[in-house]
Amino acid sequence: MKFADLHLHTVFSDGTYTPKQLIQESINAGLSSIAVVDHDTVDGLESALKSAQNQDLEVLPGVELTAEYQGREIHILGYLIDFKNRALIDALNTLQKNRKLRIYKMVNKLSKMGLKLQAKSVFDISQDSTVGRLHVARAMVKQGLVGSIQEAFRKYIGDKC
Repeated sequence: MKFADLHLHTVFSDGTYTPKQLIQESINAGLSSIAVVDHDTVDGLESALKSAQNQDLEVLPGVELTAEYQGREIHILGYLIDFKNRALIDALNTLQKNRKLRIYKMVNKLSKMGLKLQAKSVFDISQDSTVGRLHVARAMVKQGLVGSIQEAFRKYIGDKC
């Protein structure tokens, strides 16, 4: 029996592994196929595909796009994309800029609630990857503002917070 995971992230968004590590972990897990679908970026795809060469692992290039529908954030997965397409890369760069602006807005709102979090601490955790709410939650935990990532989402940065 073969197994696949078609929703994996690298450190280029909110994943734990570099593309090379993700490939190795996927092989170790016995997967035969994966899709690398980082949030609003294709920066890790070239490395992931290169790392999978001559391995018994199929890697599908993809992306997870963030969108809004009726006031709710939704994620759209795209598979087998042309990740070198200039129009796609330009659109993703715009999304990246919007994500950074969103962090400043979130930090400002948290500050008004009495939670003193610096945007720099969030960006330090994201290390120039696609920055998002998980990085905010990690920064909040690191600074002792909450006890866990789950608490950060439940009380402050989750949907409807």
